Amino acid sequence: MQVTLPYRNLEHTLKSLKIQVVDSLPFLPSYIPSYIQTPQELFSFLKSKVNYTSDPKNTELLQMVPTLMERGGRGDCDCFTILTLAACHYLNFKPTYVALVGRSVKTPSHIYSEVYDPIKKKICAMDLTNPVYCMERNYNYKQRLNFVL
Repeated sequence: MQVTLPYRNLEHTLKSLKIQVVDSLPFLPSYIPSYIQTPQELFSFLKSKVNYTSDPKNTELLQMVPTLMERGGRGDCDCFTILTLAACHYLNFKPTYVALVGRSVKTPSHIYSEVYDPIKKKICAMDLTNPVYCMERNYNYKQRLNFVL
């Protein structure tokens, strides 16, 4: 399922994102191999399956995992956040977080998930818009929110 919403506000988007994660969970066995053992392996697998595509103007497009994957992995940062959060929960990689970043608290411009990596012993970015695992770009503002189902 795909949800197309006129952009209202960040709170509305985050609530809708969580619904998409929960609704995606039953489909994960069809898309995520059970042999994946670490968050870094998960990142590498998912990175090979996605292609960044911007949302239409003034629209917030949130895709469940099956919709994203059936569209050839074409989505934006919030679609990738749904995918990584759902996959982390499916594989029991926890705790997970949602990172909001941008110029200031009033203007977040990017979203991605984060997960605690027990091998690296730190919280790592699962930002599929970046070329490598645990990479974070510099932003003036970052807010980390716990993501609990």
